[in-house]
Amino acid sequence: MAIPSAWVLKKTGFKKGMSTGLLIMAAGTLFFIPAALTRIFPLFLLGLFMQGAGLTILQTAANPYITILGPQESAAKRISVMGICNGIAGVIAPIILGAIILQDADGLDKKLALFNLQQKNEMLNELAHRVILPYAIMMITLVLLALFIYFSSLPEVEADTADATVTASNTNNKSIFHFPHLLIGVVTLFLYVGAEVIAVDTITGMAHH
Repeated sequence: MAIPSAWVLKKTGFKKGMSTGLLIMAAGTLFFIPAALTRIFPLFLLGLFMQGAGLTILQTAANPYITILGPQESAAKRISVMGICNGIAGVIAPIILGAIILQDADGLDKKLALFNLQQKNEMLNELAHRVILPYAIMMITLVLLALFIYFSSLPEVEADTADATVTASNTNNKSIFHFPHLLIGVVTLFLYVGAEVIAVDTITGMAHH
């Protein structure tokens, strides 16, 4: 979704792009309610895909926007603070949702083995319905955040305008290998995401056990 996200931001600008990303995430979260009611797995996947698409637009807009909104010399500090908050939320959210949705999930297999088909369906329906309230709260929160950003006094910044100076200085650079900082950044992000995923999975697994 990165390339479509860039196209969306060219049309909307960064500020409206963040609101758009949040609303798409809210729509994806909304899909979890009918998915839970019907227990249709593709609906869960569709909701997850929409959440991921909205998050991609949100992050594609927020990362450059936060570097533009303030002194250039402190841009790296602002990005670092945002990354720390993102990492902490990434650890806390699965623990909270897991405690709500997956409560007593470890003993579920043993219980299901003792039940007949009707009892199994009732238990699985009860388990699926646990996602409705937290995801409804998430949806409302995301919509409120989108409206807050849209109507806030934050300045709008067009995606093309923000990069005009950089674009002009790199007009003759036709190959990706002419941008060593970009290549180093890609490698750094690759290692960072790997470390973040390992850390989150480890902490979440420890919390569940």
